[in-house]
Amino acid sequence: MSLLAGIRTEEARALTWPEVDLKAGTIAVYRFVRGDTKRA
Repeated sequence: MSLLAGIRTEEARALTWPEVDLKAGTIAVYRFVRGDTKRA
C-alpha cells in the first residue's frame, strides 16, 4: 500500500480506519510513528 499510495512506512503504520475512505479511494495522513533508528 505504501508504494501505491506514495506514503512512507511510518505514515502507513500510523493509519487508523477513520482515515481511510474506501468509497472515495482516499487516505488522510495526519501523523506517523517513529521507531528505533536502524543501523547497518
